[in-house]
Amino acid sequence: MPLLTTMITHWILHPAAPFVALTAGIAMCICLFATLKREIQGVGRKASEQARDLSGTLASSRTAIQEITTRLDEAEQRAGVLVAPAPPKSGLNLSKRSQVLRMYRHGEAPEKIASLMALPRNEVDLLLKVHFLMMDQFTGGPTGQHQPSTKNAAPAAAAFAQESR
Repeated sequence: MPLLTTMITHWILHPAAPFVALTAGIAMCICLFATLKREIQGVGRKASEQARDLSGTLASSRTAIQEITTRLDEAEQRAGVLVAPAPPKSGLNLSKRSQVLRMYRHGEAPEKIASLMALPRNEVDLLLKVHFLMMDQFTGGPTGQHQPSTKNAAPAAAAFAQESR
């Protein structure tokens, strides 16, 4: 075995051995560098192809969005022409109407009702007149019997309360 150990040590101690090992290491590094460079170039090519594909897809998407926006604007214009405008909202709704009639039955004067309900006086008078006309039609009484009085609302309210029972 001494021959084997002397051969191993002789090879390591030979003056050309370190240079041979260094040359082999440099060759492997160059080979590894070239391989990595080829792989990086391949990945770069794939990335540029994907970028071109995505830019094409983006352009077609923008075109489609513009077409949809144009069609939507046209549809909104057509719909705006076809839809009738909303009717103006009345200032007197059913709850206000019932409150006005209730206050009148309790003896409040039309002026006071108008001020408390924040309604024009002529609107309160009109509401009361229309109500009395409708009551006369349903009860069969003479038209105009229950006209609202601005001087004394209590007798008219009492008469209205008796008829509504």
